Amino acid sequence: MKSPVIGAMAFLIAILLGFATIAPAGTIIGNVTFRGDAPAPKALKVKTDQFCISHAKGELSDELVVSKAGAIQNVVISLLKVKSNFGLPKETPVVDQVNCAYTPHVLAVLTGTTVNIRTSDPTLHNVHAHAKKNDAINWAMPIKDMALPYKTKASEVVRLTCDVHNWMSAYIVVLDNPYFAVIGAEDKAGKAISASAFRASQSKGSYQIEKIPAGKYRVRAWHETLGTARKQVEVPETGEVKLSFTNEDFVKKGRKLSKR
Repeated sequence: MKSPVIGAMAFLIAILLGFATIAPAGTIIGNVTFRGDAPAPKALKVKTDQFCISHAKGELSDELVVSKAGAIQNVVISLLKVKSNFGLPKETPVVDQVNCAYTPHVLAVLTGTTVNIRTSDPTLHNVHAHAKKNDAINWAMPIKDMALPYKTKASEVVRLTCDVHNWMSAYIVVLDNPYFAVIGAEDKAGKAISASAFRASQSKGSYQIEKIPAGKYRVRAWHETLGTARKQVEVPETGEVKLSFTNEDFVKKGRKLSKR
């Protein structure tokens, strides 16, 4: 028979643990937009591989994608120097090769996440990862629906290219905490938004980062060609705080992730 004292203590501990898990948390919302006239996107120079010529010729570069409403796609918003233990996502993110283009063009993941790199194309691709802290893989992928796991190890921007098709590029932005968002990454159904669809849209470049412990934070915005922007924000115990960026906030310093 269980002691009444032990039972009462267990009940008290359960209550205390319940309170301990409820921490004040707020949300950062905002937009990332382009002020002025955005440069016209460049057409891809597709000259090799008949499959690619048939499916990718005439497509536009993903380097700087701006919607009709002035939103900038593929900007990664993230919090800096958040110390804690974070669990990895249950779902495995995917970078696919479709019609001789990587999709999504920019993927943000938590350090330690395994990314499934696959190809939906019936032609030879060569996935080349340009990385210093993570594995600099160089994988030939000649078979349609072929997939290989790429495990991330440290925070940095990993650039993917294809040695066979030099116009192909994508980025895996590896971050050390889960408080991040990518502008224009997915639609409401969770499907990657193409550059052409984003350009034609009225997207305002909105983002939302939820369940952030209350406090002051440095927030970083990263874009492959614009560079990096940083701002400070104080997250409330409940509710939202707005923090937006424009192209004028960014400073070009290569593709590296600064810790500042």
